[in-house]
Amino acid sequence: LFVASEETEDRFGDVLSADGWQLEAFKKNPVFLFGHNHSLAPIGKVPKVWVEGKQLLSTVVWDEEDPFAMAVKGKYQRGFMRAVSVGFRALEFEERESNQMKGLRTIHFLKQELLEISAVPIPAHPGALKKAYEGTEFKIFMPKGLPAELRGVIGWASAHAGGTPKADRDADWDA
Repeated sequence: LFVASEETEDRFGDVLSADGWQLEAFKKNPVFLFGHNHSLAPIGKVPKVWVEGKQLLSTVVWDEEDPFAMAVKGKYQRGFMRAVSVGFRALEFEERESNQMKGLRTIHFLKQELLEISAVPIPAHPGALKKAYEGTEFKIFMPKGLPAELRGVIGWASAHAGGTPKADRDADWDA
């Protein structure tokens, strides 16, 4: 069981409203990715996702035929990874002032469409963590080699070292 998102400030000062989650499309294609990498096949699926209080919760079923998925699952079972992160499309939002970083204008997402949930080493939201692990059997701890498509994958911070440009305030959102 994972807390996929929580209605408190994330590390960027943004807030996602728990009651604003649009889950219908995601439930038709409930993918669990690694590191928001849409170019790789999913490492699992999310059979159940729901809002409870101020949290978006989810369960995960790992692709047990995929050696990389099994290696990532092992990281969670052994406690080397605990976090997940949501990929979403903003539908309604407003600017706000961050509580953590005074003077910084951040975003309060009022409605957002869930696109995917990813296994990540460091989440944008510090509360997006594993709550519990059901079942302990694990057969493959480490793949013999990573798939070729994983070589050269870089993290968000490396890909956006200079920051990300912002659109004009009146521009349409194009994701």
